[in-house]
This record gives sequence, structure tokens and C-alpha cells, in this order.
Amino acid sequence: MTATDRVRKHRERLCREKCRRLDVWIGADIIDGARQVAKAQNRPFWAVVEDALEACMKSHVDHEA
Repeated sequence: MTATDRVRKHRERLCREKCRRLDVWIGADIIDGARQVAKAQNRPFWAVVEDALEACMKSHVDHEA
């Protein structure tokens, strides 16, 4: 299996799990802070970012209710 095949297979699996790619530009200080949190919690960087986005969305939904 070539590298391209592996990437395609990985992306197809993520798609089935209803995951999508998000490409954003944010402040370097925010990225550095999130990396520190991820390292301190021994978690992947993407998981820390995902949790932060979910918390923001929850806060927004709570304010509209």
C-alpha cells in the first residue's frame, strides 16, 4: 500500500466517523497555550482544541436558551 493509499484510507475512516478537516488561522499565543495544556494533560493537541470549541459552543447555546 502506498502512502497515498494510506492517507486516502485514513481520511475515509475519519469521514465515516463524521470528522472533517478545519483549517484556521489563530494567534500563536493561543496555539502555544493549547500545546502546553495538551502536554500537561498528556493528550493530543487536537483533543484540547476540540474540547475548547465544544465549551465555546455550549456557552453560546446556554446563553441563547
